[in-house]
Amino acid sequence: MLVTVPFGGTAAAFAETTPSPIAVGHSPVAVAVGPNSENVYAVNQDDNMVSVIHQSSQEVVFTIPVGQAPTAVAVGPDWKIAYVTNGAANTVSVIDAASQKVTSTIPVGKSPMAVAAAPDGKNAYVANNADNTVSVLPVPAPAAP
Repeated sequence: MLVTVPFGGTAAAFAETTPSPIAVGHSPVAVAVGPNSENVYAVNQDDNMVSVIHQSSQEVVFTIPVGQAPTAVAVGPDWKIAYVTNGAANTVSVIDAASQKVTSTIPVGKSPMAVAAAPDGKNAYVANNADNTVSVLPVPAPAAP
């Protein structure tokens, strides 16, 4: 199968098989994959959680509780941290990829809807829909051993 990407001037080839869906939580709204990672993060809005899918087995290997009404996810370029926007809680959950646990919850603007990690790994940027702002989050320092 060949799929074209509108406005991108590119095409991608895929195997001619229908992929099997992977069961996750209710209302999955966003996914993110880090570079050189075996895991995919899927945000489940109605369950206030993130499903971690192992790419090779295509199975959910972890579920991570996050804030109310999560809307988006991004991973840092080194794949050590994932950021999840919690739209109804006006927060971002920071997930440590090694432990698959939320290590901090950071207040941001009203109704955070999108997040992106900077390629240099120094900051994450959060688009706050209800107050027309962008929050800049410095990447947390690694935990002590």
